[in-house]
Amino acid sequence: MKAAHFGAIVWLRWRILKNRVSRRGRLGNTLITILAIFAVFFMLSSFAGTFLAASSLLPEAKPVHIRLAWAGATGLTLLAWMAGVMTELQRSESVPLQSLLHLPSSLLEVHIFNYIGSFVSVSLFFTLPILFGFAFASVYVLGGRMLLLLPLIAGFVFLLTAVTYQLRGWLETLMKNKRKRRNVIVLITISFVLLAQTPSILNIISSNLDTVGEPLLEGAGVPTDGGGNRDATERTARKLAIVDTWVGRACVVVPFGWLAWGAGKLIEGKEFYALLCILGMFGLAALSLRRSYHTTIDFVTGAQSGAARSTRKIERTPTKADRAHPLFVARVLPLAGEETAAFALATMRNLLRTPEFKMLLVLPLILVVLGIVIYLSGADVDLNGSLRPAAGLLAMAIGPLSMLQLLQNQFAVDRDAFLALVLCPAPRHRILLGKNLAVAPFVLGTSVAALLGSQLFVPMGVADLLATLLLAVAMFLLIAVVTNFFSLLNPIRIREGSLRPVNTDLKSILLQLAILLLLPVILFPIAFPMLLEWMMTTLDPGTALPVYPLASFLVLLASLFLYIVLIYGQGRLLHEREQRMLEILIGAGG
Repeated sequence: MKAAHFGAIVWLRWRILKNRVSRRGRLGNTLITILAIFAVFFMLSSFAGTFLAASSLLPEAKPVHIRLAWAGATGLTLLAWMAGVMTELQRSESVPLQSLLHLPSSLLEVHIFNYIGSFVSVSLFFTLPILFGFAFASVYVLGGRMLLLLPLIAGFVFLLTAVTYQLRGWLETLMKNKRKRRNVIVLITISFVLLAQTPSILNIISSNLDTVGEPLLEGAGVPTDGGGNRDATERTARKLAIVDTWVGRACVVVPFGWLAWGAGKLIEGKEFYALLCILGMFGLAALSLRRSYHTTIDFVTGAQSGAARSTRKIERTPTKADRAHPLFVARVLPLAGEETAAFALATMRNLLRTPEFKMLLVLPLILVVLGIVIYLSGADVDLNGSLRPAAGLLAMAIGPLSMLQLLQNQFAVDRDAFLALVLCPAPRHRILLGKNLAVAPFVLGTSVAALLGSQLFVPMGVADLLATLLLAVAMFLLIAVVTNFFSLLNPIRIREGSLRPVNTDLKSILLQLAILLLLPVILFPIAFPMLLEWMMTTLDPGTALPVYPLASFLVLLASLFLYIVLIYGQGRLLHEREQRMLEILIGAGG
């Protein structure tokens, strides 16, 4: 009877997978048959291909090549498994635990059956043949001691499935809330993007052997020559040694890397360390399953009492502390009117709750990480004294440029709430001012962080640094003036949970391209103080006049004056076009 229960769970998971494809009738059934045949062929061919390729390459391969190959196979399995897990979490069809509790089995048996049923994964079927093909080829070429690779792979799969089974229940609980569901997807996307940059980071680190490579090679026990001339073969070998050192350290720290680390120790003839990796992975997997089982008990036993508690409304009278700390949207902004502050804080709260806005922060984060890696690789930038602010100006442009897609379509993220803005009796220029104030902390914060980071590469004096901070504010004001016009003239309705437009026409595409063409014109006043100082120092090298700080202050005043003058006209334009914008953004006009 217990075997029948397990077979039913496996069949149910396979049936769910089949129904996802076969919903379109005969075409779907034909497609799933073709895919099943292709999957079987791919599994057999990947196993045979990996076995043959490894058997021919292993006799001449060096230990560093084999270790990196196992690390690459492990990383590929992890990425494929994570992608499959996230895909399943976004599906509405799953096998809930409550349905399995109707079986005549104990909670522990249901927990184990459901865990074993989670092995039915397309990503696991595609990656396991590669691992086993590599393992059997290692046994065939390197000898019987490599048989320990089989329990290493088993321990890796046990650890991977046990940990994800524990996290899957927690993520499913979080993703029942739509807002948290989108946030989880955003965080996973950011993690994938950062992981995708790992090869580039390793390449940058290993490209400068004289500054970074030599200390790492010495620590790894590789002889060095002080950074002298080397041929291409020796240089490639040293790069591999650097990458092997970093990957080895990562595999020791991360338990999922113990498969690659244990395989490397087997190649060196140190079977004891491989046995430790096997015991460690099986032990961590058992602890993870034990933890998930206790979480399951808490969920089942506390579900009914929690539901009963949620039906009771708890009324609480406001206290003095509540009145002393008002709601976020009810706070007062200095130097801003009550209406402007309300629009700004409401827009900021909306942005903070919007996953698509969080996605916009991925690009600056990646650029910051790459900048740190370039700095650690020993990169050196030498600019003339009058041109040193150029690095800071380019760095602070990251802020507005990374959020340009949001700035040129500011009202799209409001969606149905734009109707509330139309019905609001406030002056329209205050709505625009509140919109700009809402995004200012994020744009300027990114610009300032990038500017301070550029100080690591091309340091400026205190006066030049303060002047560049003034230009950051001026840049934001100029870009806000232009993007306000584009937001009013070219509003585009976007999809829920993303910044992708619902439908676009040729006019909208041309207007989006126009703002890219206008960027050099917008940014020229920002570069004018630096160019002016360069001209003055070229004509008169002995001048002591602080041209760059003074010109930067004048550019800020001019930008502020232009913004104040145009914001009233843009408010009138918003009043004239708000009905048409309402039809486009909400879809009332078809």
